[in-house]
Amino acid sequence: MSYLTLTDTATTAHLFKHAGLRHAARPALVWGGNTLTYAGLERELAAMAEALRAHGMKKGMRACLLAGNRADALIVTYAAQSLGMATTALHPIGGEADHRFVLEDSGADILVYCEREFSERALALGRALPKLKVVPLGSRANSGLSTLAEPYLGAGWKIDAEPADISRISYTGGTTGKPKGIIHRHRSNMMAAIMTRTAWDWPAEVRFLSVTPLSHASGTMFLPVALQGGAMHIAPRFTPKSYADITYAERITCGFLVPTQMLRILDEADLDEAGIRAVSMILYGAAPIAPERLKQWLERFGQNLQQLYGQAESPNCFTVLPPHLHDLKHPERLASCGIANPGMQIAVLDGDNRPVADGQPGELCARGPSIMEGYLNRPEETAKALAGDWLHSGDVAMRDKDGFFYLVGRAKDMIITGGFNVYPKEVEDVIAMDPDVAAVAVIGVPDPEWGEAVKACIVPKPGARIDTARIIAAVKAAKGSVYAPKSIDVVDDVPLTPLGKPDKVALRKLYWKDQTRSIA
Repeated sequence: MSYLTLTDTATTAHLFKHAGLRHAARPALVWGGNTLTYAGLERELAAMAEALRAHGMKKGMRACLLAGNRADALIVTYAAQSLGMATTALHPIGGEADHRFVLEDSGADILVYCEREFSERALALGRALPKLKVVPLGSRANSGLSTLAEPYLGAGWKIDAEPADISRISYTGGTTGKPKGIIHRHRSNMMAAIMTRTAWDWPAEVRFLSVTPLSHASGTMFLPVALQGGAMHIAPRFTPKSYADITYAERITCGFLVPTQMLRILDEADLDEAGIRAVSMILYGAAPIAPERLKQWLERFGQNLQQLYGQAESPNCFTVLPPHLHDLKHPERLASCGIANPGMQIAVLDGDNRPVADGQPGELCARGPSIMEGYLNRPEETAKALAGDWLHSGDVAMRDKDGFFYLVGRAKDMIITGGFNVYPKEVEDVIAMDPDVAAVAVIGVPDPEWGEAVKACIVPKPGARIDTARIIAAVKAAKGSVYAPKSIDVVDDVPLTPLGKPDKVALRKLYWKDQTRSIA
């Protein structure tokens, strides 16, 4: 027996087994007027596992899921993992070509889909991939839970999974090339859940609202919620008004938002704010948000924000900025992504994997038990991402003397203008302070003299007029003339990736399409 065996974790299935024993009568999942207790969740997981067995699924196989925000998205995922299968979620708004790529690249044996939304897409994928088993979830009349699992209700839960099994293959966004499959085994998923349970300022009563896709970050948060017997409330879609209404009606105490949703809430005047103000921990992350907009949130809704920073290669686990550090008495900290999570080593390194001095930019790198094993069938890219025994994030960051980390931007987003490096986020943070600006994205565009010139694409607030001269002067005063935009375009919106992040690759293509050289 090895030391690794002696010190290994349990599996995600054992986590839910423990929750069923400890919190049997507590609500686990809440949706559309329905509630499933932890005892009921275990019963559904056992039934779904047997349904998958009946379709020939077993340890070592791979399952893909195509569904929106419904309780079965979580039930299928963790039932398959309990068999020792690897699971992959297809993004609900992804294109058919992207879905097909992920199915082929992951080696999927089965696609389970929601027939209410994705019948046409699933059948098309089945025709294109004849060896793929394509199975609908179905919907029970009384609850909407899957008819796929219904014949097996009452079955005992036989867990075949082991900690070393691959539990999840997540795919990167693919904005700079083909998506990469990120390998996580049960042990890294379990450690991520334990670390986030420890690092985040959870309320005493956990009623967690999910309004982002369960196929991505929001779904991974069910593990730390279950660790403490909390309830995951599932909303099928997001609007600022529905978010405010649900937080009030369901007495929500915590949840997760991406910055795009936060900005929509902030810019919505006709809103019952009581429910939002009562939420004690609103996690946010996945994309940058300007400090000025955070200030507006804190002034309007109170000190209930908690920033998380991580990547799919180590979900949610790099750093944390808890609510009490979102302090208007220290506004400079609103630009920070926080301090290292307990259990993680975070460093800012140069090109030779050596630490840079505090206050100097470098690549943010991480070590810890939540780190991926690597990229599926991509040894060269795995070696590059894990060079020097660090996970290389690709994010440029600085560390201050107190141990707070500040993201400057993605290394690939850096603008080189006249030989000077400009990090777009620093420009965006200044522009976002203008009272007429709703959203902004800064990119480099072709320039015959400077190579690249700084351009700002600005979405104005409703009814506002953008004073370009004022904005350019503000950036010049704050950051110097090199950072000041050479031009500003006023736009209706900024393109977003399927994960809700500003899609700067798509934005740059608008300006670089006639060039022989591209920085994308």
